[in-house]
Formats: sequence, C-alpha cells, structure tokens
Amino acid sequence: GMPNAVLESLVCGTRVIATNESGGIIELSEISKNGAIIVTFSEIEFCTEMEKIKPNNTIKLKENLLPEIYYLENALEAFSSKL
Repeated sequence: GMPNAVLESLVCGTRVIATNESGGIIELSEISKNGAIIVTFSEIEFCTEMEKIKPNNTIKLKENLLPEIYYLENALEAFSSKL
C-alpha cells in the first residue's frame, strides 16, 4: 500500500529512512528528490543510516520534499484523465 507516514514526512521536509520491505517505498524513492528517501536492505544498513542523523532543534519551515506527482493539482489532473 501507499506509505502515508512517508508522504507526510516528506511534506514536512523530513527525510526518510525505510526498509525495502515497506510497501511502495522503492517506487516512491525513485521519483523523490535526491536523498529524500534512503532505502535500506538490512538491519545493519538501517542502523548505520540512523546513526548519521544529527539532532536539529531549530524551529523553521523546511522545504517540501514530496514528489510533484503527489501535489494536489497533479493528482487531480491524473485522476481526471482516467475518467
């Protein structure tokens, strides 16, 4: 299925680390901005990526990392073209 938590994180500008078993995550990573989603293939690789994260206590808006295909106007256009 669609990984809604991943989509929500991307909208908030939060990069994602996920396992390859997460439904749809590989496909989503292929159309996402470079580095927005890191797909891991082992527990060790996942932990290694998690260890690279540094705390960020600043409060500011981050850039939306959601692929443009999921923007409202693009989703509506894709849906309408199928009718």
